[in-house]
Amino acid sequence: MSFVFDQRAAEHQEAWFNTRAGRAAFSLQKGLVLRLLKPRPRERILDVGCGTGLYLELFQQNGLNVTGLEPSLPMLKKARERLGHRASLVPGRAEDLPFDDNEFDIVVLITSLEFVEDPESALSEAMRVAQDRIFIGVLNSISLAALARRVKGFVKNSSVYNQARFFSLWKLMGMLRRRTDPARIRWGSVHLLPPSITHRVLPFESLKVVQSNPFGAFLGIAADVTYSIRTNNLPVKAKLKLKGQPIPTPTAYKPGALTSSPRTKKQEKRIKNAGSIAL
Repeated sequence: MSFVFDQRAAEHQEAWFNTRAGRAAFSLQKGLVLRLLKPRPRERILDVGCGTGLYLELFQQNGLNVTGLEPSLPMLKKARERLGHRASLVPGRAEDLPFDDNEFDIVVLITSLEFVEDPESALSEAMRVAQDRIFIGVLNSISLAALARRVKGFVKNSSVYNQARFFSLWKLMGMLRRRTDPARIRWGSVHLLPPSITHRVLPFESLKVVQSNPFGAFLGIAADVTYSIRTNNLPVKAKLKLKGQPIPTPTAYKPGALTSSPRTKKQEKRIKNAGSIAL
């Protein structure tokens, strides 16, 4: 299952975030993201499924170097209108990121894992290109809002919620535990109450103790990752040539030196085909 937002869906999402309920919802969501992720100025961050650039703008305003990846060209166009040239925007898929190993300090997937074809592959790719931490923000499958959204998707077959895959805290924890130490995972949720009254109860919903429940409509999980470099096994012939010869001395590490592996021909081709769009 995968879903790419068209022009109509992009405009609908942008319009909703400009309503009173949408602004209140985004206020809660961004508060949770910043609290769990703790971004620092000048860190490099990749937003996978960046949409119209709401979070890219938030991270840029907090002093981060921002890059957005999005399969929907209408979404990317709106992101470019919002950010101008303050962000690098690249069309692409979450399951096949055209970036080097450990290229970013932080990778986030915010309401994007629900719409990809293969969530496990998307998460593995996020872990590959992140050298410090990741954040996942999803529609919570065990919230009251999720039930209402499923009904809406069933009644209106064209609804975006009919295309979404919902996640629970336990589902995401299971996916992350296979990739990192559970002690390095932090989580929370917001929108415990109906979105229509969020603007009236913002102080209550903003309390950390209230957000420490697994039932909010928006669920966020941050996890620290271990810096790693992808390695390729030597071909059999290369191994035979090395037999009986001294093992080469590895180059000493120098602070500030490039430590990620060089781009493969496949990666160079993907980046060339994707490129930074000029809208």
